[in-house]
Amino acid sequence: MRLIPADVLNAKSRHSVLTDLDTSLSERMYRLYYGSFIISGGIHQIEVDVPSKTFRPGDANIVNALANMVEDNLQKALSKKKDVEGTSLPDAAFMTFDDSELQMHARLNSEGVVQIAAKSIAPLLVSIFMSVATEATPQEMMDALKNTQITVTNSKCPTDGTLTNQVQTGLYSVMEMMGEDNLEDVCKRVSELKNRTNVKTDARVQVQK
Repeated sequence: MRLIPADVLNAKSRHSVLTDLDTSLSERMYRLYYGSFIISGGIHQIEVDVPSKTFRPGDANIVNALANMVEDNLQKALSKKKDVEGTSLPDAAFMTFDDSELQMHARLNSEGVVQIAAKSIAPLLVSIFMSVATEATPQEMMDALKNTQITVTNSKCPTDGTLTNQVQTGLYSVMEMMGEDNLEDVCKRVSELKNRTNVKTDARVQVQK
C-alpha cells in the first residue's frame, strides 16, 4: 500500500474533509497514486513498470538517454531551425533541461517503477517509443512516417482531439528529426532493455503490415 507522505498529511486541514494542496504537493499525490497523468498546462508524466527484480545502472541509463533524446529532438523540431542534426541516444545521455523541467523519479524495490515527467509532451512520446520499438522495425516506422500512417488515440478520453493531435504531430517531428539510423539504435537498445527487465508503459501500439 502506498502511504500518504507526512508533509501532505501536515498540510491537510483538520477542520474540513477537503484540503486545497499547493501545486508541488498535488503533483506528489498524483505521482504516488496515479503514476501516469497530465495536469493541464503543467506536467505530463508517464510511469514505466519494472517487473524485473534486477534493474542495473545500464538499464536506467537507457531510459534516461531515451527521455533526453526525445526531449532534445522535440525542442529542435519546435524551433523550426534549418540544417539542424538530430540528437542520437549516446549524445543525449548527459543532457539536462531546465525550461521543460524534464525529471525522473524512481522507486526500485524487488519490483518498481520509473516515472518520467516534463512540462513538454516528451514523456508521452517516450512511452510510445518504448512500445513501438518491439512492434515495428525502423524501416516500417520510417515508411509509416513517410506515408503518414501513424495515428495516435487516447483510450482514456477518446473525445480529446487536442492532446492526441499534439502528440501525433510531436511524434512525426521527432522521428523525422532522428532519422532511420537513430531509430534503429533506439529500437535495438529498447528491445534489449525489455528483454532483460520486461519494462512496459501504458502505451499500446498496433502496427498494420
